[in-house]
Amino acid sequence: MEPTNKPYSINEFRGEWYKVPVFTIWTIPFFKLIGVGYFQARILSLFTTILSLYVLYKIFSLGSLSKKNMLIIFVILLSNSTFFYFSRIGTYESLFLLLTLLSIFFTYFPSSKKRHFKVLSGVIC
Repeated sequence: MEPTNKPYSINEFRGEWYKVPVFTIWTIPFFKLIGVGYFQARILSLFTTILSLYVLYKIFSLGSLSKKNMLIIFVILLSNSTFFYFSRIGTYESLFLLLTLLSIFFTYFPSSKKRHFKVLSGVIC
């Protein structure tokens, strides 16, 4: 008999929620450092979102966007309710956004002719 008190035990895609070990590996050091709790998970999600915004800024600064256009993009992104919602709850979406942006950054890094940046981008994926 399956316990009925599991949170989110059924969803529309599969019978159980499975989290990948990357999220667990990311959260363990932070939880050991600042403790375990819902508030700490939200702080970690916020920290990951801020890192994602910084990496996004670095990606845009590699291109030919002006500061005004980058500011407009950030205002649109920060006013998006979905982005705001997922950046403040303690789920793994903000970590996957960070990893995706890091992969894009290392793929298009100016010195990406070096092989280790391409390999690092592939490892992150």
